[in-house]
Amino acid sequence: MVKQAQFSGQPANPNETPVIRNLNRTTGPLLNNINGTITTMYELFQYVAETFPTVESFGARHVVREVVEEKELTKVIGGVETKEVKKWTYFELSGYDWLSYAEAKTWVSDIGSGLRKIGLKEQDKVTIFAATSRNWLLTAHGCFTQNMTITTAYDTLGQEGLTYSLNECEVSTIVTNDGLLSMIQKIAPDVPTLKRVIYDGKPDEAVVAKLKASHAHLEFYTLDEVRGLGKENPLPHVVPKPQDVCCIMYTSGSTGNPKGVMLTHENVVSSVAGAREIIKTIAKPDDSYLAYLPLAHILEFVAQNVVLSLGMKIGYGNPRTLSDLSVRNCRGDLTECRPSIMTGVPAVWETIRKGVYSKLKEKGPAAKTIFESALAAKWQLMKMGLPSSFIDPIFKQIKANTGGRLRYVLSGGAPISPETQQFLTTAVCPVIQGYGMTEGTAVIAIQLPQDPTTMGRTGPPAVHTELKLVA
Repeated sequence: MVKQAQFSGQPANPNETPVIRNLNRTTGPLLNNINGTITTMYELFQYVAETFPTVESFGARHVVREVVEEKELTKVIGGVETKEVKKWTYFELSGYDWLSYAEAKTWVSDIGSGLRKIGLKEQDKVTIFAATSRNWLLTAHGCFTQNMTITTAYDTLGQEGLTYSLNECEVSTIVTNDGLLSMIQKIAPDVPTLKRVIYDGKPDEAVVAKLKASHAHLEFYTLDEVRGLGKENPLPHVVPKPQDVCCIMYTSGSTGNPKGVMLTHENVVSSVAGAREIIKTIAKPDDSYLAYLPLAHILEFVAQNVVLSLGMKIGYGNPRTLSDLSVRNCRGDLTECRPSIMTGVPAVWETIRKGVYSKLKEKGPAAKTIFESALAAKWQLMKMGLPSSFIDPIFKQIKANTGGRLRYVLSGGAPISPETQQFLTTAVCPVIQGYGMTEGTAVIAIQLPQDPTTMGRTGPPAVHTELKLVA
């Protein structure tokens, strides 16, 4: 393992370690911009759209139809075997349709102007309570074109947590998915500041009618309507300053109510810049990224803006439709998008490892022995820096199931086990593990891609960060 960080030379206070910095930033100011000029998320999107106007940027799939299948399950209850028929719903999806960065810039500008047209103003707060999607990120950047602050809420958040976060931020406008309108029905009476509901998708008209009838004081718009209003009534952008609040990112609230962390544009851009310094060393012009983790989590929010800053394609997926087995009459998101870079949490990687070993068990002990021997041999060669690609045909099917193009995966959110990290690094591609927290804007330390065989570490401090331990 190479040396990647050192003490900055600053004197330590009592009961504290000296400050630790990245080797490339031992003195002077920490990195807080991109390319020396970009200090806000607004400037970031404008730069990307002007630098990569024709590149396919944001890809979305659409539901063609739902496929309902019946399966007979056998259960033993009280010693008696019983059979039960259950229905399972799968999705048939379209291929990806893509927006270029230039087209996305227009969408973003139209959304921002549309929000102003329906009554919002600079520094108003907009809650995005929705599943990860292309429109989630474009709505966020639309808010930034008018210096509005987004607040986030997981689409799995319960009634109490959502109500708490909306009231704490005194939110007037919420953007949500069609499938979450029933939750708006529940929380609206308890959020006195709420004035507008914007929804994406094609909801059941009966649900919308009931919602409008029971909450006549609320204004309802589809996201397409807001974008259309902005297109018809374009307004100059209201450019945020680095110190303006970009987003209020809510944590999961594991010790009580969700906790909102106020992050400025400078906070977010600094974190994007720090991670970008690492990722740009491995980036290629044809890279693509599969986005499926919650954008309401700081890890995914920063990760998507990092790859965006490098002009990569971002294809959107869903945890329910990632694999070919989880969809019908089409390919899963992994094999349709064929990402070269993706982010995940340890639970995702552990599921992949367990799935492989489950298949090996079906094939018998000989197959497992051959596979594990190949894993061990390749790992030893990798640690010695020797060629090992001649072993890769044994792992061909695993790579195919992840799209066949993965070059690196980023792991965060919790520590990944050394066993799983070693498995993925050997059989699929190197795992870059990072450490961060919402309060630190996601990125604090990142493992270097050039050091793939070091397990159980999160790498040095990123170049926008300095660390110390306090007793």
